[in-house]
Amino acid sequence: MSTKAVCHVVVDIELQDVARGGTAATTTNCCAVCVEPLEWVAIGPCGHRCVCARCIVQVRFVSEDRCCHVCRAPCPLVVVVKGHCINGADILAELPSSPSMITRQGRVDNFWFNVDTAAYFADEQQFKVARIACVKKSFYKPKEKP
Repeated sequence: MSTKAVCHVVVDIELQDVARGGTAATTTNCCAVCVEPLEWVAIGPCGHRCVCARCIVQVRFVSEDRCCHVCRAPCPLVVVVKGHCINGADILAELPSSPSMITRQGRVDNFWFNVDTAAYFADEQQFKVARIACVKKSFYKPKEKP
């Protein structure tokens, strides 16, 4: 049996577009989970925008994955904003991140906080959809083994 070295190459499409004279904002971004266009996007402290508002429940609540899907940096909190919003990480830095806020669900300043996903939502309708999805998914969420 022979062993062959395996090499993986990661290509950042946005950076390639910038190298060709474009801007990262001109590329069409899709969700890393469902591959649908990012109308509403979750942004963590690292600033990456790769998961849509619908998939945030699957990733953060059901799968309990609180890391960025690009750089794997820990994202204890995220903010869900319109896909074209360029300052999502800045918005997140201005929102409350104290432990007392994490236990309170609902309106926080101009945003709505969902406890189950640890996400702030810029849109009340997106917040309601996530809250309902968390309730429904809790029935199907696998229980931890003893």
